[in-house]
Amino acid sequence: MFLLTMAQCGLEYLPYLTPPISLGPSVNTFTVRKPVDNDTEIDLPEWQYLGIELYYKFYLPTDTPDNNLTELSELNTTGFRRISSPGDQATSVQKPLIDGKTFLGDINFTINMDNLDIIKTFPTPTVTVVSETRRGVLYGNFEPDYPFFQQFLFADFDAADADVGASIYDYIDTTPSSKITMAMYALSYGKKDYVIDLYSDAIYLGDIDVNFGW
Repeated sequence: MFLLTMAQCGLEYLPYLTPPISLGPSVNTFTVRKPVDNDTEIDLPEWQYLGIELYYKFYLPTDTPDNNLTELSELNTTGFRRISSPGDQATSVQKPLIDGKTFLGDINFTINMDNLDIIKTFPTPTVTVVSETRRGVLYGNFEPDYPFFQQFLFADFDAADADVGASIYDYIDTTPSSKITMAMYALSYGKKDYVIDLYSDAIYLGDIDVNFGW
């Protein structure tokens, strides 16, 4: 009756995706769980669950991370950037970053910011899901042979990059071996009618101190 009332009022029904579960950060990693509930979130051709997307943001050590956001729109407006993979291209972005539909049940993924990879850690055996995570910052058109997203390495950091900015860049440039704060969110991702992006609520995975070789 509720859905019928919505349709009569001209309101669009959006399928619900169960969000990921944060298992907390460690010294250099974030861990996120795909819950078993995602396995049944499919009703083709209308909609289907596909996996997990990750968003990150850098902060100065003196700043407090935004840890209470709940929507993708809030992540976008507060400066969070999507983590990508080497295969992502500017004209054909591969989504989701973590292919959740391949693994059934409660599945844990560890995002390692030292090795810069994403590993399925539970249940065993471990499986590499993304061999090299990338920052959500495009290369310029003058470098067409490079992947279109930059690496989490100091050589690829620039003060003009959208995820860095002058204050953070100046801090890591003038403070050798310094660390900055990296916060991360996860969202379940899917498709509606095969073409429309569908997201769950955003789940805070925590924050860690990072140093990408400066």
